[in-house]
This record gives sequence, C-alpha cells and structure tokens, in this order.
Amino acid sequence: MREGIDPGDAVSSIILRSWRRSGAHGLDMDRRPAFESLSHAQLREIRERNEILLRAARGELELLHEDARLTGGIAILTDPHGTVLATVGNVDFAERASRVALRPGVQWSEAAIGTNAIGTAIAEGSPITVSGGEHFFEAQAILGCSAVPIFDPSGELIGVLDFSNDAGVPQTHTLALVRRAVEQIEHRLFEQRFGRHVRMHFHADPDLVMSPHEGLLAFDGSCLVGANRQGLDLLGLDWSALGVLGFDQIFDTGRDQITQADPTEPSRIRTRRGSVL
Repeated sequence: MREGIDPGDAVSSIILRSWRRSGAHGLDMDRRPAFESLSHAQLREIRERNEILLRAARGELELLHEDARLTGGIAILTDPHGTVLATVGNVDFAERASRVALRPGVQWSEAAIGTNAIGTAIAEGSPITVSGGEHFFEAQAILGCSAVPIFDPSGELIGVLDFSNDAGVPQTHTLALVRRAVEQIEHRLFEQRFGRHVRMHFHADPDLVMSPHEGLLAFDGSCLVGANRQGLDLLGLDWSALGVLGFDQIFDTGRDQITQADPTEPSRIRTRRGSVL
C-alpha cells in the first residue's frame, strides 16, 4: 500500500491509470525523481512563446494570488507540456514547494515527474485533484494539488492552471475555484481570437448568458470555427465539430432570424437535437 493512502480508501481509476503510465515511462517510485530545470535564457524563451497564454491568465493569477496567500498555497500556470511558467502565492509554501521543484522552469509532465495534478490533467485532458500519497513519488506527498487544463477556442491544449497547498489542507472547493478561473481564461482567449467573427453567447438558463458559464460559438460565414467547452457541452458536440458543421446543421432556428434579432433582447434558439437555448 502506498504511504499516505488510507487502506480503507479506493484509489480512483484515474490515479491507477496514471501510476501505470508513470511506470511505463520508466519511472521508479522507490527512487527520488530527477528534476531538470531550464536555464534563465530557456525560461525566458518559453515564456515568450506562451505570451498569449500568460497575458490571458494574468488577471486570474492575480485573483488566485490572494486566495493562495490566505490559504498557504500557490497558484501555478504551465505550458501544454507541463513546464511551469509562473507561480504566485504564499511565500513560505512556495519555498517548500520549490524544494520538490514546483517552481518556474521545471516540467511537471507525467513522463518527467510521474503522477501529479498538472501532468495527469494533461494526460487525461480533464480536471483532477491529486493529493498526498496519490502522487507517484513520495517526495511530492507533501502536496495537495488541483489542476485544470486550458484549451484554446480551437480545442488545442495550451496550458494548465494548478492550485497547490499542503496535502493536509482539504481540497473540497479548490478544484471548483480553479475551474472558474480557467473558464475566465478560455473566455478571454475566445474573445481575442474571434473578436471580428459572428459570435453566439448562449445558455439554457438565460441568467447565465454573459457569465463565465455561458456557451460561446464563432462562425465564419455559416461554418462553426470556434467554441468554448461550455458551448460544445450544451450542444452535445466535441471539438471535432469545428470546421465541419454549419449553423443549419446545429440549429433548427434560421441563422438570419438570429442575426437580425435585437441584440439588446434575449432570444431563444432550438437545436437540431430538440433542446431550446
């Protein structure tokens, strides 16, 4: 039994899959992980390559900074490969985290570090919390981490946002906090990419339109070219619909009826699946 795992607790299938992947990468949980850090020049270069993400996430990192400071944790932004681009938060915990290489310039992919929230969120393509002994290496068992992958409006994974603190701190609401921050980041990326396209803002609950929970679609002519995850989920679609489906293949309501509607008044639209948004 892994240290830090209660024998009465079942390890989730996601963690088990991650442990197997970590072993397949040639990692040995009985050894200390080898942390390789980028040079200052390399880190500067990788930050420049990810400038769009860094700009889009700046506001959320500032907001999480206060939460992290008060709860004794740190917020972390990585590139799509798990390389840490920026950290903000509690100075004391940041120092402890740095001892296990949770600092800018270190890659936290599963291939490099084994099971961890950042690397496993990348591998699974979904949000996850990894705490204590769920980590592949014992050295990381001091950490309790919640991570959410960040996708651009074309469905490409471009980074991960993580909130980490002491493994003894309850993680009950942490993942929801990070999810909300990522929704805002993805919303900002959508607006930056498709500011000149025909866009739809929608939700089954009209009160959630123009909120971080709204669905977003962008059309080039009648072709769907961009979306956020909420929009695709509301329509029962996935990223493969981009560049393939047209407006009339998604909605029963005519496109002209929508584009000619009063933009100051909410309107309802029926999908081909029969739902009304």
